[in-house]
Amino acid sequence: MREHKRPSEDHSTISALNCGINIINKSSETNQKILIPPTQFIFDTLFETHSQKMNDIITILKRAAFFKRSIAIYGERGTGKDVLAQLYAKLLNKQLFVINCGSLGNNVDMVNSQFFGHVHGSFTDARETRTGILEMADQQCCQIDELQTLPAIIQPTLLRYFNDQKISKLGEEHLKRKVNVIHILTFNETFHSLVSSGKLRPDLADRFNGTKITIPPLRDRKEDIPNIIFGTINQSDNPVDYITQEALDFLMSMEFKGNFRDIQNIISAAILFCYSDTLNKTHIQRGLDMVQDERLSETHLYDEFIRSTSISEFKQLKRALSFKDIVFKHNFDIAKISSEIQHHPATVYRQLKKYGLERK
Repeated sequence: MREHKRPSEDHSTISALNCGINIINKSSETNQKILIPPTQFIFDTLFETHSQKMNDIITILKRAAFFKRSIAIYGERGTGKDVLAQLYAKLLNKQLFVINCGSLGNNVDMVNSQFFGHVHGSFTDARETRTGILEMADQQCCQIDELQTLPAIIQPTLLRYFNDQKISKLGEEHLKRKVNVIHILTFNETFHSLVSSGKLRPDLADRFNGTKITIPPLRDRKEDIPNIIFGTINQSDNPVDYITQEALDFLMSMEFKGNFRDIQNIISAAILFCYSDTLNKTHIQRGLDMVQDERLSETHLYDEFIRSTSISEFKQLKRALSFKDIVFKHNFDIAKISSEIQHHPATVYRQLKKYGLERK
């Protein structure tokens, strides 16, 4: 009887087959679709944090809310200072008023008016009595953003107010009213940096140093990034249902120097290229390319602008942009614009003509 020999194993063939199987398995893993959970971006990503640092911050906020303390929040650009301020107001069950100091300009009377209000005739163009934001925020919360951008002469006035919480409108300094406001100061520079550079008075920094909260950047709490990604997708205009594992891994490998804002911009751009229910790596890459191209363009234009623009032109541009924002905020309502900028309606009409603004 003829003996059949068992064919010898071709190890190279087997190795190639195993390699192919591994590639297929790997491809299957990276293309695996993940169902986007119903995460809400604003509060859930803070309360449902996986970061010990953020859990510690939430604990401190709850304790501060129990004792109704005013606080200071420091964080890099895009770390969520405004979100945390909203969260603190929510914990206190209070309304949140906001003063964006960077938009107030350098007119001391106008800045004082925003904070404390004024009476008719207290300064040029003060044609009516106006209530300041701190009085409106009595028994509520007030977020004061980037206080160090205010004229230096304002800081001693604010320090006295923080100490006794007594206010008076411009033009009635002899009358003092007691208010009860919980303050939330937000900064994108540390107290040490602000004091060292002379932007913030040391005694003003000391006033809030005991209740200062530092928000860690995303690079120090990467475990929270998936929830933030899911929440951002859910809040987009055209949310998708799935994201591939490969796309999520790609996002997780990024630095996000702009923190939350980088994630929002990249996801928003990526969704523009997605015509299905699944966000994949290609979409993310195209979104990233769009964001980076925009940044390069802005940087180039800004550099050219810096080289060709004088200081006086900068000031004029700042005034123009500020006026434009007010016009669009009030939808060309002359009375409201006039009231906010404290100028006669005829002046408003001249400014509209000067800057070429008209209702579409």
